[in-house]
Amino acid sequence: MPAGGQGGFKIIPLYVCALAAAIVSVLLAAWLAQRGINEVNDIIDPCMRGGTYNKTTQICDCSVSQGLFKGDYCEEHDCQHFSVLTRYSSAIKDDVVSLYGCRCAKGPEKRWTGFLCNKCYANGFGDDDCMGDCDGTRLAAYNYTRPGHTDAQITPGPAQQCNKVCLPHGSIMDCNQIDLSYDGICNACNGHGTCDAEGECVCTDGYFDNEEGIQCVEACVDENGDPICGENAMCEIVNNQPKCFCKEGFWDEPKCDVICPGINPVTFEGEACFGHGSCYYDGVTQKIEFEGTEYDHAFCACDATYIATGSPACQWECPRKPTVQVPCSGHGKCHINADKDNVECTCSSGDEQADNWYGRRNDCNEIYTCFGHGECDD
Repeated sequence: MPAGGQGGFKIIPLYVCALAAAIVSVLLAAWLAQRGINEVNDIIDPCMRGGTYNKTTQICDCSVSQGLFKGDYCEEHDCQHFSVLTRYSSAIKDDVVSLYGCRCAKGPEKRWTGFLCNKCYANGFGDDDCMGDCDGTRLAAYNYTRPGHTDAQITPGPAQQCNKVCLPHGSIMDCNQIDLSYDGICNACNGHGTCDAEGECVCTDGYFDNEEGIQCVEACVDENGDPICGENAMCEIVNNQPKCFCKEGFWDEPKCDVICPGINPVTFEGEACFGHGSCYYDGVTQKIEFEGTEYDHAFCACDATYIATGSPACQWECPRKPTVQVPCSGHGKCHINADKDNVECTCSSGDEQADNWYGRRNDCNEIYTCFGHGECDD
């Protein structure tokens, strides 16, 4: 026993005991709280924006957002280069990617595009810069090198970002591979068109868009690539088959090479029957000379006052009395003149004076005109 007869025990101050108790209490409370949180997380999914809770790692898997959201609970977004997270009024599909997107900064100072606004398809690019002219060759920088991406043309979209792509050799599958902003546009010409200055497909002759809007895929050409319709025909798809329809003034599908009288057979300009009759075709044609060459023509059913022998196109109106809707006033025959540049009348004649008519309009008769007491001035 130590000197003085006192034992070896030390008295621990009360405040030290209190501090130790407090630390233990805090640790215990934290352990219990964390255990409670984990148990709650097993019941209630803590993940935001479509994330999936992982019980092992106790964090959320945000991969369903395709990189748009991150963080333990998918609470952070990854929109880049001054872009803004946008929530649409309603989802196009039942998934988070259809409901959210990054709205990229407007160009032309900032031409960023892509789902996360991290793609630069302009020729002035850097870590934080994307400016200058849109450049289709920039697709290769992001490994968009499929054959359909060849000769790509990129033009500014509505907000002046480089997010309007035209692929002359590409298909919709090639378009779907390219990362564009939520308002990006990709036109695929499917190998049968060219891209104009606005980034739109211009289909080559014989090809056009189908009913679903897929561009330049329906063809009106044969196995040799030649058009199945004539130059005066329009081609449309009917019941999934190409069909030729003649333009107004032309007959005989699919070539539509039978011309209505009144149409210039060289320039194909003009109006059928000169607008004074109805054009018809029943398989039989007539030869009409034009500038020294004869061409196959359909027929005209001319209006009453335009019916004249030798004038098959209803081009000239026959002379007549204004009050009579009959050629030559009903007293003669209307026919083409010797110069073939107008029509004229040949008056009726007979043994009786009443049968003899004269005048340019065939409306003069010595008995009936001027009551027989004057001279007809026709």
